[in-house]
Amino acid sequence: MYWIYSFIILFLLFLLSNRFSETLKVNIFLIVFFIATSGSYYNGVDWVNYIYTYSSFYKNDFNQLAMLYEPGYLGLVYFFSRFFEDMHVLYVFNAFVWVVFFFCSRNVFIELKANQSLFLLIVYITMGNLLFSGAIRQSFSCVIILFCFLYGKNISRSRWFFLICISSLFHFSALLLMPFYSILKLELNRFKVKYFVIFYTLSLLFFLLMPFYYQFLDFIPIIGKKIANSFDRGAQIKIGITIIIDIVAVVFLIYIRRKISNVHSILWYSSLIYFSMHSIFMTFPYAQRLSMYFFPMMILFMVANIKKKHLIGLFSFCIITVHVFIAFKDINHEYFSYPYNNPWFYYYTPNLGSYEIENRAYHTCLVIDLYDERFCRKFMVLGL
Repeated sequence: MYWIYSFIILFLLFLLSNRFSETLKVNIFLIVFFIATSGSYYNGVDWVNYIYTYSSFYKNDFNQLAMLYEPGYLGLVYFFSRFFEDMHVLYVFNAFVWVVFFFCSRNVFIELKANQSLFLLIVYITMGNLLFSGAIRQSFSCVIILFCFLYGKNISRSRWFFLICISSLFHFSALLLMPFYSILKLELNRFKVKYFVIFYTLSLLFFLLMPFYYQFLDFIPIIGKKIANSFDRGAQIKIGITIIIDIVAVVFLIYIRRKISNVHSILWYSSLIYFSMHSIFMTFPYAQRLSMYFFPMMILFMVANIKKKHLIGLFSFCIITVHVFIAFKDINHEYFSYPYNNPWFYYYTPNLGSYEIENRAYHTCLVIDLYDERFCRKFMVLGL
């Protein structure tokens, strides 16, 4: 399986490269990271829709269904479809953008005293299938958001809003991050625990109890209808070990806030926001994508503190271990089992109308229909 093989290669490289200088180690790791992340594509479910848009643009058929996405993403699709038939070029470009960003940000990792190679390894394990071979629109958006977070202390409010707007051209959900500028800029000693606990508790209860009253939200225009529709499409109450981990993480982060240096303050806030959002939206899976903007910063916070003694180091190690375990557990999820067991590596380029793409789309839609039968039907998936 491609994902397993590439992970093993990256892990062995991480262990062996400790003999190299930090600069050489990061450069070599970035090259291999690019090869690994650019190689996997047509995984998950989103590509079923994306390939229809790309195929339509390639054939100069700019119909209404093909134009459903954000203008920034459509602009990339239009540009690359002028030169390449295979949609995989978008994933190669996406991996290239991330690698360039990480290369240009290596000084930030040095300042944070975080092992960049370890961070890249954990990001590949936990987010590889989502950002690099699945939700490519949000991936382009996320790399811009990550730039905002890493350089947050030096970014003005106007530049923050400008970059958020640019990010929203690839995924409109980025607009919801506008208010977080004030939070991330807040000094830790001014953080009001009691107000946060009240807001977090009320929000958690609001969403956990939503399955009992969501049908009444249908009367609220736009937002209410979207929430009600999401529950009709498979959202449900989920109280298990994951939400317990989230709540414990929130409590622990509040407990250690006085031990966090200013250089790690944005990482701390991002981690707190991630675990808060992830638990609050446990019954609203479509909104959990919003928490993914904060996920890389949470992982970076754990990597930066994993070598610390006592509780902080232990906590960081446990959180990383849990998320790695979840990533491996997802291999057997129906959404990804077919692609994982039948990987297409980057050097293989099928034609848009080939039987192989039709066959993969067919098997993917068989799984999707169990959760949301409208996902595939609104797009002409087969016969591209």
